[in-house]
Amino acid sequence: MSKLLDKAIAKARKLPPGDQDAIGAIILDEIADEARWAKKFAQTRPVLEAMVARADAEIDAGFPGLWEGYVEELRSRIMADPMRLLAGVGELIEALDVGANSHVLDVGSGLGGPARRLAKATRCRVTGVDLSEDYCAVGNELTGWLGLSERVRLEPGDATRLDHFAPSSFHAAWSIHVGMNVEDKGSLYASVAQVLKPGAPFVLFDILSAGAEEPTYPAPWAATSEQSFLATADEMSAHLERAGFSIIEIKDQTSEAL
Repeated sequence: MSKLLDKAIAKARKLPPGDQDAIGAIILDEIADEARWAKKFAQTRPVLEAMVARADAEIDAGFPGLWEGYVEELRSRIMADPMRLLAGVGELIEALDVGANSHVLDVGSGLGGPARRLAKATRCRVTGVDLSEDYCAVGNELTGWLGLSERVRLEPGDATRLDHFAPSSFHAAWSIHVGMNVEDKGSLYASVAQVLKPGAPFVLFDILSAGAEEPTYPAPWAATSEQSFLATADEMSAHLERAGFSIIEIKDQTSEAL
């Protein structure tokens, strides 16, 4: 049993029997709903196949042979088990520790997959911010298909300037594979800190530099070195601390990624 579920059950045991029955009914409904979600993910296979085919074509056009092994690995992982790609998001959801009354900021939300997973798992509201208007438009369409529009909204915007949100607007924030493409990390994290409530958690999942050799480009996150702004763990920690955050935990997943 996960820490989050164990914590929820411990709290539920202290409630009156009627409230416990209501929570039990919700949990059973969620378990049944997983089957419906599995069916929806299975239906995305043609879309995933088309994405892989498009990546093949783009690589053949611009970088023949360089990413063949990477794309083949991507194809095998996606086609073998699409749900496997979501496993890491589950760990981040547990670390974020939010609930139905929470409003979460997704910094660099892309198409909104993790935001929808978070909203589905915790019933929280999620506002995503991404530079790409197209990503936000497509992501909002996908969100509508899954019936989550009331809880997830993606907005185009610059994550280093979040002043269109009122200070202390969010109960939590996360950022998944974003920082390595942002040069001004100081402004990024200071901007996030400004819109978080005091003491609110900020969970990051990023590719970092080991401080040794420069990566070979194109890489999965950047076509050229001009698009890549990798930081070391120490540099990332310094940026966060200057923005007012306290580092609670750093988890190195290099061995799992290789």
